Amino acid sequence: MIHKIKALHDEGQGLSICAIGQELGISRNTVASRQRRYYEPVLDMVPGVQCQVDPGELREVMIGGEPRTVYFVVFVLAYSRLS
Repeated sequence: MIHKIKALHDEGQGLSICAIGQELGISRNTVASRQRRYYEPVLDMVPGVQCQVDPGELREVMIGGEPRTVYFVVFVLAYSRLS
């Protein structure tokens, strides 16, 4: 999100990612919680032919009382978007 703001509004002013984040009060690693994802239906696919793969990570997840980074991969089957 911060990178998009910089690309749209920097206009050669030399704004840093850090400065934008501080001004907005967010980190560049901020994850939107409970955000609904919209998947565009793919109507020309048959079951089992194509899928979308999205890797991600969550930082500072408390596991066993210690902050850890959790890495994950989400697979969305193109045919399952129809429902």
